[in-house]
Amino acid sequence: MLRLATAALALAAAPFIMAAPAAAQAIHALIVADTDEPGRQVDRTATYEVLMEAADRAARYAGLDLVDRSLHGRAFDYSTVVQAMENLTCGPDDVVFFVFEGHGSNAQGTAYPALYFPRTDQSITFDWMVDQIRRCNPRLIVALSGTCNYGPALPVPDPPQLFSRDFVAPEGSPEIYRALFAEARGEILGTAASPGEVSWSYTSKGNVYLLAFVQNLREMTTVDSTPVDWDTIMHAAYADSIDLTSGFESLQNSIWEVNLWDVPPQPARPMTLDVSLPANFGGVRLTAGFPQDPHVVTVYAGGSEDAGVATQCPGFVSAAPDYELTYTASRQFDMLNIYARSKADTILVVNTPSGQWICNDDYSGLDPLISMQRPESGVYDIWVGTYGADPSAPPANLYISELPPRF
Repeated sequence: MLRLATAALALAAAPFIMAAPAAAQAIHALIVADTDEPGRQVDRTATYEVLMEAADRAARYAGLDLVDRSLHGRAFDYSTVVQAMENLTCGPDDVVFFVFEGHGSNAQGTAYPALYFPRTDQSITFDWMVDQIRRCNPRLIVALSGTCNYGPALPVPDPPQLFSRDFVAPEGSPEIYRALFAEARGEILGTAASPGEVSWSYTSKGNVYLLAFVQNLREMTTVDSTPVDWDTIMHAAYADSIDLTSGFESLQNSIWEVNLWDVPPQPARPMTLDVSLPANFGGVRLTAGFPQDPHVVTVYAGGSEDAGVATQCPGFVSAAPDYELTYTASRQFDMLNIYARSKADTILVVNTPSGQWICNDDYSGLDPLISMQRPESGVYDIWVGTYGADPSAPPANLYISELPPRF
């Protein structure tokens, strides 16, 4: 394997193939990149071009149509991205290649980062992005993030030994590319840094982790390569990221998982959680800085609906929300906590004003917490569910607060 530290990436080796969705197998390239950020246009654009070249290469050698759904430049906008993800369509034999390149943080204590949109000061979790892609029910998802998982990091200068010569992409192996992209079924997920770490970029070449991924994918799929699997490619990108950041202020340890299966997954069940229904226990209007903090209301948890149709949290809720919060945000208050306390094992599900689904189970003991940094104004629909089916509908106290939670 040719190490990334001694080889350069070809940025425009071949023209991009543009195609409309068709009955044939397709790879949907959904590259969401903040290429207009002042001071970061060069490295972000370089990363975007490398990723699009990788998608084009995969489509050509695997015999797939390439559908460019990328959002960058002026299209890198919170509302535009949310709408594009919610309206994403694909075929059951398609591939979705999703990559986010921009700033990120880890405000909710999850393994994967929150993806940041500075123009409107809003974030979307990586997990939510992947959930939207799952609803499209593609055969294969490759979803990556090049962001920090703590706070933003400035790009570092290109070291002399990196990209020291031009690298012409060798001929790819159609057999290997077909095995990876046209035949594999499942999910490949990865992010540049573990919680608490930053993600490094080179000032002119781009994001270290994403370059490592593309470089290893390219090197392991040539006509002279032996067959390779996704685990090997992702582990090589992880190892290269550590090597290449060893001289920086902090290492970055990428997180990755490969989940492949031999049979198609079951289609997503129809949504049964309905935000248009009146809330079971009413609602409240609160403005940031509200004096009686926390706001507390008693609800009865659970229901007959499966919370998993909207979230990745198992549990049971009612079709209608239990409580509706209409919130007016302020930059002076950058945290909104919603949590529940009960003698039962409860879960929380929240649908945010932008339509994002968030859930939590067992944050403190058996009690759930959802903490949102830089909350947006609008309506939050809240469900308090039970982890297991519980016809007794146990009581629970629901808390809404801008202060640290009280468990």
